[in-house]
Amino acid sequence: MALAFAEQGALAAYFTGGVDVFPPGVIRALRSAARHWAPQISRQLERRAVSGVPPPLVHARWRWELPRLAANRLGAPTLEDWCWEHQERDLDRHCARALARPGIDAFFGVEHGALAALQAARRCGKAGVVAFLSPHRRTRMAWVGAEYDKRPELRTDAHAVIDARSAARDARRDVEAAMADWVVTNSSFTTDSLIEAGVPAAKLITVPLGGPDPVAAGELPSAVPATLRYLYAGPLSVRKGAHHLLEAWKHVAGKTHELHFYGQPLLPAAVLDAARRAPGGDRIYFHGSVPSAQLKTAYQQASVLVFPTLCDGFGMVVSEAMACGLPVITTRNAGAKDWITPGQSGFVIPPADTDALATALQWCADHPDDLLAMRRVALDTASRYTWKDFRRSFRDQLNDAFSGARAMTPVATAAR
Repeated sequence: MALAFAEQGALAAYFTGGVDVFPPGVIRALRSAARHWAPQISRQLERRAVSGVPPPLVHARWRWELPRLAANRLGAPTLEDWCWEHQERDLDRHCARALARPGIDAFFGVEHGALAALQAARRCGKAGVVAFLSPHRRTRMAWVGAEYDKRPELRTDAHAVIDARSAARDARRDVEAAMADWVVTNSSFTTDSLIEAGVPAAKLITVPLGGPDPVAAGELPSAVPATLRYLYAGPLSVRKGAHHLLEAWKHVAGKTHELHFYGQPLLPAAVLDAARRAPGGDRIYFHGSVPSAQLKTAYQQASVLVFPTLCDGFGMVVSEAMACGLPVITTRNAGAKDWITPGQSGFVIPPADTDALATALQWCADHPDDLLAMRRVALDTASRYTWKDFRRSFRDQLNDAFSGARAMTPVATAAR
C-alpha cells in the first residue's frame, strides 16, 4: 500500500517497524560494515528490505522491534505481544505528530495502530483512512472463540493472557472504524464482517490483496510425483485450523502421503505429540518458520496447499502457493477463497469441518492426475492479479474516494 502511494508521488512519509533502512550517520555506517563483518546479521536484515519506496521517506522504528524479536527468540509470547502493542502505539504517535506538517493532507494507517493519527487528522481537518486486514471481532469470536469453548484443552496460558488484552484492542478498532473517513479492507470476507457489525457500507472500500509474480509455466512438474505432499504454511494455531488438519490426517494418511507444516507451532505440545502418535504420525513433518525463499521451494515441491483457517481476512499463503502453481484447499472463512475456482484450482470447504477436510484430502489422493492438472489453472489465476494489479486497483479506488478525478493527496502512512 505504501508502494502504491509512492508510485503516484503521493507518499509524504512511511512510518514502519524495524526494516532495513537507516538514516545517514553512524548507524548506516555500522549497517554497511555488517555486510563484511557480520554477514549472518546482514542477511537477516536484508529480509526486511523495503522495495520501491524511496529510503528518505521511510521512517523505521526499531525501539520496540528489537525487544519483540528477543522475546520471540526466548519463547516468551506474552512479552512479545506486549512489545508488539507498544510498537503499534509508537508508530501511531509518530504519524499523529507528522500530520501537523504542511504538505501532508491525509493519513493512512492499519487497524489498532491508527487511533491517535486519526484523531490528529480530524483536528487538522485532514482525511483519515484505516485498513482493516482482519475480520471484525464478532466474526472472530463466532469461530475462534467458539472453538476454544468446545475444546478448552487447546488454550494455553499465553493465549489466556493475550485474550485478556483483546477486549481493549477490539474496542480501539471499533473507534478507529467509526472515526475514519474510509475503511479499506483486504477481502469480501472482511468487508462482510464489518457490515454485519454495523460499519456503514458506504465508507468501506474492498481491495483484495494481490500475490507475487507467478513462476514460469515450464517450472511446473510434468508428471505425478511418487509421493503426495500436503503442505500447510503459517502459524500452527487454532485460528488457522491446524488442529483440524491433524485430526483429518489420521483418516487419510497413506504410505505414499506426507504432511508438511511450515510455521511456528502455537498449538499445545500435547496436541502435537498426540498427532505424532496417531495413525500417519510418522509421516508428519514440522519444519518451523523458514525464510520465504525456502517456503517458495516447498510450494513448488508440494502437491497441494491445505489452509483450513477458521477466520482469516485474506490468507497470503493462498496467493503465494498459487503463484507457484499449487492447488489450494481452504475454507469459506478465508478472504483468499475468492481466488479459487472450486474443482479447477482447488476446493473451498466449510470451516471447522474435519469430515469435509478429510474428504478433500482423500480426493487429492484418489485423483493424482486431476490434481496435477489443477496446477496450470492455479498458475493462470495467479497471473491475472499480482501485487502490481493490486496497487493499480488500490490507487484507483482511493482516488475515487478522495475526490473522483483529482489525484491522490500526500499521505503519511503507518504499518506494522
